Amino acid sequence: GMVAVDPNLEGDVLCIRDSQKKFDAPDSSILEIAKTVKTSLPGHLNRQIIMLLSTLGVPDEVFIELQNEMCADIDAMMTNEEKAREIVKRNMGTKECLHITRTILSMIEEGMMKGIVDPFLNALLECKRVYALKMLRHKARILMPKSFLLLGVIDETGKLEENEIYLQTSTIVSEHLTFNKANDKIRRESKIWTDQAIITRNPCLHPGDLRKVEAVDIPELSHLKNCIVFSQKGDRPLPNCLENAEPMEFDSQGKRELDRDVEIEDICEFFKDYMLNNRLGQIANLHLALADFNEMGVRSEECIKLAQLHSNAVDFNKTGIPVVEKLTSRSEYPDFMDSRYRDSYRSEKVLGKLYRDIQLDKPEKDPLLKYYKKTIKMDENFLFEGYQDYIEEAIACRDHYNSEIRSLMKKYNVKTEAEILTAQLLGFRRIDGSKSQDMRDAIIGSIFFIIYNCRKQFLMGLHNDHEADEDEDELPFNLNAPIPINNESKAKASACYYATYNQVEYPEEEKNKTILLSFPWVVSDILLVIRRDNMNELQASVPLN
Repeated sequence: GMVAVDPNLEGDVLCIRDSQKKFDAPDSSILEIAKTVKTSLPGHLNRQIIMLLSTLGVPDEVFIELQNEMCADIDAMMTNEEKAREIVKRNMGTKECLHITRTILSMIEEGMMKGIVDPFLNALLECKRVYALKMLRHKARILMPKSFLLLGVIDETGKLEENEIYLQTSTIVSEHLTFNKANDKIRRESKIWTDQAIITRNPCLHPGDLRKVEAVDIPELSHLKNCIVFSQKGDRPLPNCLENAEPMEFDSQGKRELDRDVEIEDICEFFKDYMLNNRLGQIANLHLALADFNEMGVRSEECIKLAQLHSNAVDFNKTGIPVVEKLTSRSEYPDFMDSRYRDSYRSEKVLGKLYRDIQLDKPEKDPLLKYYKKTIKMDENFLFEGYQDYIEEAIACRDHYNSEIRSLMKKYNVKTEAEILTAQLLGFRRIDGSKSQDMRDAIIGSIFFIIYNCRKQFLMGLHNDHEADEDEDELPFNLNAPIPINNESKAKASACYYATYNQVEYPEEEKNKTILLSFPWVVSDILLVIRRDNMNELQASVPLN
């Protein structure tokens, strides 16, 4: 359950309600925290929300206009620095190796989108552009202005009246993700929202999962930020009601009870049952297909029944009671569901229109995602005096790093470097769901580990930073900590760049391998300092007329 700070409590006190006591653990005094609220994430529409709003009377043109505005921003990111920053930061809501994000934003800040754009930066931006469009086409993930994805807590003060909420957001307004500003104090801008609002929950299949509420200012709740505070007054929880619609009134199934203490065999048996009976995706997909096919949309009898089954399936991991009802079978699915195993028909509802408005080329045909020797131009602003002394070492490190990246690409059948670094896989039909997210998490973890080891080896090679007999496995190191910037580290980083971008003089031994360029950007914080210093020196040497 959720717990929130209460300034009225004295000392280190934790108060929980009876409903939050899932099981007794008298021998444990550890509080495990799954997630904390650090900042507010932007809210997005999705296919479930759009289908609900459309059924409830919101015109198709509203969604089409929102999608067109988002498409324009996405397409502009390849030439517009501000739009590029927005899209990259917007993706911070999804998991990604922080070093990659900082590298992209720092390259943009240093003006590397002007003139001849570095092919590595171009590929990363193009990957993010195509992935954002793919999320629009396949998931209708449309950015909604003035909306947020929030965790919900109860109003313990009792000040909120029925149908009221309290919402205060704290948004970061300072640049803090670039290397040269990573240690600056973060500046935030707080705002208390007051006006009519619509709230929904995730997942949302029933018309009663949307409700119009009133956001109000309650000074006693000012300590709560980046979460939505619900009133404790009223007959039903706010998300279960909607003005002018039937509220969702599904009975709780209770819990499966044992007349003895739970043993490890019970836990294993439950885990097996959960894996075999998890039908959330199956029910949600059928609900979406029927809502599109039926003129009444989500208000149809079949959809209401499926919403109840979905509610039961959501609670399965808590109740232990699976959904065993046989589901209706459909031979055709709407085209926007992109089903591989069923025939499809052209959907004339809003989701079909949104889907067909976005056309995507196959990623293997995208010239910006791959590198070609003839288009790789070395920028001498990244060269530092003495780099020649480290070329051999740089080549050895490059080949080992590239081998690790290629192994990862082969393991997940990914064709381009940009996709594997960002874990945004463009060639996969399924880009959501637990299996896809598990794969992305695994890729991100591997990329983090590869970059971590490479930066650690770079640091180990600097003569001024460790003793020769020091055990490298015990060397304290933080991936996001800056590497000392001095003449030696600059020369070594410059050698990494030269050995990678000079494909004519220092190609990899095996021919016909996919060209990789990310190796020197493992130390992008140092490379960008070299470039900045060289650019400043060049500008200072230009005579004024």
